[in-house]
Amino acid sequence: MKKFLRNFHTVTRALIGLSFLALSVFSFAEESPPQIPYKAKYRSAVDERLTVHRIAVLPTTDNLQGIYARQIEKHIIKELNNNQHWELADDTTVGPMLTPSELEEDAARVKEISESLTADAFIASRVTKGPSGVSIQLNLFLTSDHKLLAQSIKKGISRFEIVALKEQVSEMLKEVLGKIPYDALVLSRQGNLVTVNLGKRDGIEKDKVLTVVQIIKEHRHPKFGILINTDKEILGKIRLLKIDDSLSFGKIIVEREQGAIQKYSKISGLDFVTYDKAIDGLSGSQETNSSLMNRPDGKISFGKSALAWLPQKPPTFGQIGAFLGLGMLTAAQNTGTSSLSARDPIYPNVTLDFELWLTTDWTMRFKIRQGIGSSSNPQGSSPSTLSHSISSYDLLAQKTFRIGPSIWGSRVDLIGGLTSYRNQVDAVSGGLTSLEYSGYKLGIDGYIPVTKNLDWGVGANLFFTLFSKLNESPNISGSASNSINKFGLYVQKKLGVNIKAVGALDFELYSSNFSGATAVSASQKHTTLNAGIYYMF
Repeated sequence: MKKFLRNFHTVTRALIGLSFLALSVFSFAEESPPQIPYKAKYRSAVDERLTVHRIAVLPTTDNLQGIYARQIEKHIIKELNNNQHWELADDTTVGPMLTPSELEEDAARVKEISESLTADAFIASRVTKGPSGVSIQLNLFLTSDHKLLAQSIKKGISRFEIVALKEQVSEMLKEVLGKIPYDALVLSRQGNLVTVNLGKRDGIEKDKVLTVVQIIKEHRHPKFGILINTDKEILGKIRLLKIDDSLSFGKIIVEREQGAIQKYSKISGLDFVTYDKAIDGLSGSQETNSSLMNRPDGKISFGKSALAWLPQKPPTFGQIGAFLGLGMLTAAQNTGTSSLSARDPIYPNVTLDFELWLTTDWTMRFKIRQGIGSSSNPQGSSPSTLSHSISSYDLLAQKTFRIGPSIWGSRVDLIGGLTSYRNQVDAVSGGLTSLEYSGYKLGIDGYIPVTKNLDWGVGANLFFTLFSKLNESPNISGSASNSINKFGLYVQKKLGVNIKAVGALDFELYSSNFSGATAVSASQKHTTLNAGIYYMF
C-alpha cells in the first residue's frame, strides 16, 4: 500500500509539472506574434537602387579659402545627424576636391568616389561669393548608379552672415532630401507588427494609416539627369499604434498578399494633397452656378461649353521652331574691268529649326532656310529683273554649358557641323553668277535671362565657316579663297511651359577672291530680321 501511494504521488507531481510547462508554452505563444512563412517578395531593381540608408558629405568648397566652406560643411553634417531617416556615413575621400558642377561633368570621378564610400548617396556642395551676392549649390548623387539624383541652387543671396547662410542651407538640404522618392522605411516586421522610422518629429499621430509602396520605374530628365518622378505600386497599409520621438510601431491592416510588406519597404504619401472644401449646395441653383463661375478655373471647369483641362508636361526631348523673316540682300561681283552689283531691299524668307536633346548637354540640330528675292539686272539687258532663290541648310551638334538646372537660365553653347548656302540667280550672259558655298560651321551662342522670373532674356551668336568650297554657275571664275561669317542678336520671351517667342537680327557675309581671269572677287551680304515661335516637347 505504501509503495502504491509513493508511485501515485510521483505520477501526480509529474502531471502537475507537465501542466505548468504546457501553460507556459501556451502563454508565450499567445504573447509572441505568429511567425508567418512568407512566400511573396516585392523588391524591384529600381526600388533597391533608390533606397538610401547612409549619406556621406563631401568637403564643401568655396572661393574664399574655406571661410564659408568649413562652417557650411559642419552645418550639413549636423542637420543629417539630427535626421532619423538617414545615417551619416563617416567616410573620407581621397583626391582633389571638386565642385558639384565639376562632378556633374565628370562621371568617372563620381564613380571613383562612389566606389570608395560605404554610403548609399553623397552630398557635394559649394558656396560662391560674387558681386551679385552669395550662391549656394547642393547636389545629391547616388552611389548605386553614380548619377545625380537631386539638386538645389540658390543665387543672389544678399545676406553674407554665416547664420543666414546656414538657414538657406537647411532649406536647400530639406529640398534635396525631399526628392528621395519615399518618406520612410519599414525597419522590421514580426508577424503583422512593424516598426517604422517615423515619429513625433515628423508630426505623426496615433492611428494614422500609412501607405506602403514599391518603386517600379524611375523617370529622369534626359538632358539634366535629375530624378523627375517615379512609378509606384501599393503593397499595403499600416495603422500606427504607438508613437515615439523618432520611431513608430504599427500593425499591417491590409497587404497585397501575405508577406508583401517586408523590411525596408517604403512609406509614401505621408503628406496628403488637400483640396478646398467643396461648395455646399451643388444642386444647380442660380446662386451655386454663379459661385462656381466666379472661381479662377470657372471658365474651363463649369458652365456651358466647359473645356477639359490637362496639366502641361515640361519639355524633355527637344524643340521645333518656325520663323518668318524679312531680309536685305546686297550682291557684288568684280571682273577686274567692270563691277556688277545687285540689291534687294526687302525679301521674305522662312526658317525651320529642329532640335533633339540627346543627353543633358548634347543636342543635334537641323536648320533650313528658304527665301525668294529679286533685283535689277546690273547688265541693263533682258530680263530687267533677276530672281534670286536663297537657301541654306545646317546639320549641327551642340554642346551646352548651363549655369543652373533650368532650361530658361543662362547658358553657353559650342556649335559645330556641316553647312550649305546657295543663291540661285537667273542666268544672264556676262551677269551675276549663282554661288553655292559649303563647309564646316563652327560657332558659339550665349544666352542670359534679364528678369528674375526668367521670362525674358537676350543672347548673341557668332559663326565661322572653315574649309569652305564654292561652286559657280553658269560661269566659273577660277579657284577661290572664301570667307564666311555670321553674327546675330536675339531676344527671347517665355510664353508658357512649352512655348517661347524669339526675335532675331542676323548679319551674314559671304566673300570670295578668285585666282582666274574672269572675276577678281564676289560678295553677298544679308541682313535679316526674324520672328518666330519654338515649341518644346
